[in-house]
Amino acid sequence: MIITIMNGDYHQLHLRDLYIFRKMCNNFCNEFNEKQSYSILSFMNNSQGFTYLGALILVVILSISLTAASRYRSTVVQREREKELIFRGDKIRRAIESYYKSAPAGRMTAYPRSLQSLIKDERYLAARKHIRKIYSDPMTEDGKWVLVRDSKGGIKGVFSRSKNKPIKVGNFSSEYFDFEKAKTYADWKFVFIKEKK
Repeated sequence: MIITIMNGDYHQLHLRDLYIFRKMCNNFCNEFNEKQSYSILSFMNNSQGFTYLGALILVVILSISLTAASRYRSTVVQREREKELIFRGDKIRRAIESYYKSAPAGRMTAYPRSLQSLIKDERYLAARKHIRKIYSDPMTEDGKWVLVRDSKGGIKGVFSRSKNKPIKVGNFSSEYFDFEKAKTYADWKFVFIKEKK
C-alpha cells in the first residue's frame, strides 16, 4: 500500500486501486491495437485518440482520488464520534457517581433506578440535577445506551451497542485505561464502581 499524508494524518491508498488503474489502461491499449492494427505510438500521435486516452486516465485518477477522499472523510467523522462518545459516556458516569454519593441524610447510598433520576433527583424536596441532560449514544442511530445495572437494579454505568472497531487505542485517562484492550466500542464501558470499605 502507499501511505499518503493529509492534514497531518496518515492514510492508506491501497495498491489494489493502482493495479485496477493499470489494468484498465492496458486493456484499453490492447483493444485499440487490435482494432486499428498499428502501434500505441501511432495512436498517441493521433490528437483525437490522445485526447480520449487522456480523458480516460483523468476519469480513473479522479475515481481513485474520490475513493481516498471518501475514506479520509469517514475516518475524520469516526474520530469525532469517538471523542463525543468518551465525552458523553464520562458525563453520565460522573453524574451516576454524584447521585450515589449525595444520598440524603439518613438514607443509604444507592445507584439511580433510571437515567432520568440524574436530571431530577426526587430524593430531595427540591429536585436536584446531577447532569444537564441525558446525552444519547453518538455511535448508534437510535442513540440508546446499554445500561449496566447492579444486583438491586440500580444503574451504575452505560456503554454503546456499536460493534465497530475503535480507531483510538491509547492515551486514555486513568479511569478508562482498560479501553486500550477494547475490540469494539461496546467494550468502552462507562461505569462508576463504588469504593470498597
